[in-house]
Amino acid sequence: MKKTKPVVLFLCSYQSVYGGNFVPSLVAVEEEINRRGGACIYAFPVRASERTWLKQLREMGKTVITFDFTAARKQQMKQLDAVVSAYNVTVVHAHFTSIWMMELFACSHPSIRTVIHLHSDFTQGKQSLKMKLKNWLLYKVLSSRVRFISVSPAFVVFNPKRITWLPNALATQRMPCEHTPGAAIRQQYGIGEKEILCELFSWSPQVKGADIAVEAVKILNQAGKNYTLALICGREVTPEKMPAWVREHTSCSGEENFLRYLPPQEDVFAYHEAANVLISASRSEGFSYSILEMLSLGKPCIVSDIPGVAWCKKYPQVFVFPSENAEGCAQALLQAAGCEPSKETAFRVKTDYYIGAWVNEVIQAYGC
Repeated sequence: MKKTKPVVLFLCSYQSVYGGNFVPSLVAVEEEINRRGGACIYAFPVRASERTWLKQLREMGKTVITFDFTAARKQQMKQLDAVVSAYNVTVVHAHFTSIWMMELFACSHPSIRTVIHLHSDFTQGKQSLKMKLKNWLLYKVLSSRVRFISVSPAFVVFNPKRITWLPNALATQRMPCEHTPGAAIRQQYGIGEKEILCELFSWSPQVKGADIAVEAVKILNQAGKNYTLALICGREVTPEKMPAWVREHTSCSGEENFLRYLPPQEDVFAYHEAANVLISASRSEGFSYSILEMLSLGKPCIVSDIPGVAWCKKYPQVFVFPSENAEGCAQALLQAAGCEPSKETAFRVKTDYYIGAWVNEVIQAYGC
């Protein structure tokens, strides 16, 4: 019997300002699906329509549609049924969507392979009895017709038979953008050559531990060290709002001269090039693209000791501190001060997290 050529729907509740590593990773999957004679459809939120990366996908000839993720679940199911029917979809690969809704869809469409990608961990290292019960229902009771891909091994324990651990990979091709040299970023924000610039991606500041990083850099400056912290902000807690968040959650006013507030942008490597070190002070983490990107440049990373970042501890450019410990974070920054970029580490990371191997694992989950 002739095998049906795959038609994959990327159902993504993703509307970030930048495509980052995520969107190009999907493009890499599509390229391999196309090579096998199949096709892919991209579905993003209506609010993402004006994003540059979405327009670029369309300019590249991709089939891109919009999906109203704000609608009631019943309406979302109707939308999904219509898309699946219109494009003869054989695989739905869901990202950042309702797990419960996708499990319900899988039960009502047994002929369609449903894959749910687990990206984020917002637990902050704590799980209530209610959350444990919810996880049992989602990953054990209701999961009989879905496959999960988890970026973190932490989720696998919920149902090892249905959840596959697959760390993210480094997308070699990014969405087109004009690159700004790191030196220009430092000049733009008034950061001198001798200042040690730390970057932290704080689109969800509490989960990402922005308060811990702020206190750590404050400790170092009080000790006479010349450290600056750049907080890369998000869509909701913008550079304009972040000082107030810092004032509310730390002992700082938010107006200190060692703090900078940067907007999110597609040219993320401009920030990596500008920074001397990356801080990941997360209270919980799925799999951090920013750590992967920084290590791909061979640059040092300071990380909190949590399960979600355990994968990076093997690299000599990584310095670990106890989670939620600002003093420990400050000490780790001091340890990393003399750490020069390493070509060997950069090469190892690019090899260990090669996008081609990741693509093949994803397509294997599709059953193709």
